[in-house]
Amino acid sequence: MELKTRRIILTVLMLIFALVSVSFMNTTAHNYSEFLKATQHMEGKLIALDVQGNTVIITFQFNNDSSWDIDLIKVQFNLYGNGTYVGNFDTWDVIPLNAGLTDVVVRAEVDPYYVKKLTGRDDITIQYYLLDSSESIEWFMNGAAVVELPLEDETRNIELRERWVST
Repeated sequence: MELKTRRIILTVLMLIFALVSVSFMNTTAHNYSEFLKATQHMEGKLIALDVQGNTVIITFQFNNDSSWDIDLIKVQFNLYGNGTYVGNFDTWDVIPLNAGLTDVVVRAEVDPYYVKKLTGRDDITIQYYLLDSSESIEWFMNGAAVVELPLEDETRNIELRERWVST
């Protein structure tokens, strides 16, 4: 084989390897970019809190800026009313967080012991306490949501630290 032919073959092989390498780098860069969007920009915030009887219905809104479909696998938080601890609540429902905004509702059934501590009465629900009196309840929650990324065994925690006033 003559020298010129060898050079052409080697040049073509080098170009093929370079194109394959650039293709892999492009895929890696895209996945890394989506990973950063999914982990750095993911946030959850409280958008509604309603009381029905002794059940506090809390609506969180999660923002997924990435193009990945992420799963919310757990929400857990401590709930306080007017500075009084009323319980630790969680949900283990797997909820898909598609790109954009997703609302997640968590129902927190407050134990009668904590209802009495919060309202000061045995014979009243939290809902009736709010309707019957001129009192308000300042709710505070501190907890986290756990999201699962579409990578093998990769999870991230999102801090949930919110306040809300019920009147």
